[in-house]
Amino acid sequence: MRKSFDLAAHKPHIPALNLAPFGRWSPRDKAAQRRLALDIHLHNPMHQIINLVKRHKAVLLTAISIFVGGVAFFNNGFELVKNHLAQKHAEDNLDKINSGVSIKHVEAIFGAPVVEEKIPEKKLTSYLYSFKKFYLQVLFDKENTVQFFAVTVKDPNFKPKLPYLDLKLGDFKFSELDRGEMLYSNASSKFYEYAEFHYLGNPGNYRNLYVAYNPAGTKYGAEPYCPEISELESPSALAKFKKSAFPNTFGVGTILGDEEKWIPKSGVGIDFYTARDLPEHSY
Repeated sequence: MRKSFDLAAHKPHIPALNLAPFGRWSPRDKAAQRRLALDIHLHNPMHQIINLVKRHKAVLLTAISIFVGGVAFFNNGFELVKNHLAQKHAEDNLDKINSGVSIKHVEAIFGAPVVEEKIPEKKLTSYLYSFKKFYLQVLFDKENTVQFFAVTVKDPNFKPKLPYLDLKLGDFKFSELDRGEMLYSNASSKFYEYAEFHYLGNPGNYRNLYVAYNPAGTKYGAEPYCPEISELESPSALAKFKKSAFPNTFGVGTILGDEEKWIPKSGVGIDFYTARDLPEHSY
């Protein structure tokens, strides 16, 4: 004989919800409903998660702090590496720039300038770059052709090679160069500056090479003798200066150029007050 299956006998026990008004419940009914509500609450996954967080709050906060700190450390480390590579790239590519190249070529190597200025009387634009070890000044015309550029060293351990010559800044004094032609000798209450140029002839493809003592740059060696305002063109004072001073700036003019006629207005390398006002010195 086939046995019948009693479905009701195999149902799991689920306490019934008492729908009677609360005031008519017996103490036994109330106790049962409270146990039911508590059981449902305790087995709620969200309640279990909240309890877990409460029990291990300190550990969780420590883990979050470590994670956030790790992310910040990684980001800072990445930025440091990125900045170091950018600086090294700039240093290693100074020999890729020359007068006559496109300003687009300069931008591709060194990026956007920190300062851009117009020189209306010469129809030129000036770009100024500031890297960790040097400033770079680039002047170009309305055809976007570089007419002049100059490098001013900020770090005494950085000694860039001079174009066309087997010399490095920091390894020679003005007096050790062949006789050049003075471009300017200026002084104020804050600084002294000096620049001269040397015609390179065919070895430099008929360019002028400029060397200067720029007050915004570093000092190689001991403090040089600087002429007073009253002796800016005194041969003896200038000779004394040139025997004690190392150039910290070099510049290159264009082929058969006459930039020596207008460079004194813009100066060889970054202007002293412009360098002092850059964001890197303001905060």
